[in-house]
Amino acid sequence: TSDEEGRSRQRVLMLAAKRYANAIENNPDDYDALYNWALVLQESADNISSDTSSSPKDALLNEACKKYDEATQLNPALHDAYYNWAIAISDRAKLHGRTKEA
Repeated sequence: TSDEEGRSRQRVLMLAAKRYANAIENNPDDYDALYNWALVLQESADNISSDTSSSPKDALLNEACKKYDEATQLNPALHDAYYNWAIAISDRAKLHGRTKEA
């Protein structure tokens, strides 16, 4: 079922997040790992059901924003990070009712 697929996907994403965390432990200046970690966190947030409380989704998006920030500090030319960071900020604003849908 799609519920099982969603849980399976979430497990894969969490495993990927742990691997990126380990990569950063070994090399704190690995901006690619930080960027990819942020993407995984953001995708994990996207996979959380809209029926669920916004807290877990917001926490994941907030963490993704922190990783995008770190990655862009290490490599200011990481343009995709800025783009995805903006999407994460927008998604957080929507969770808090601070924006209107276009």
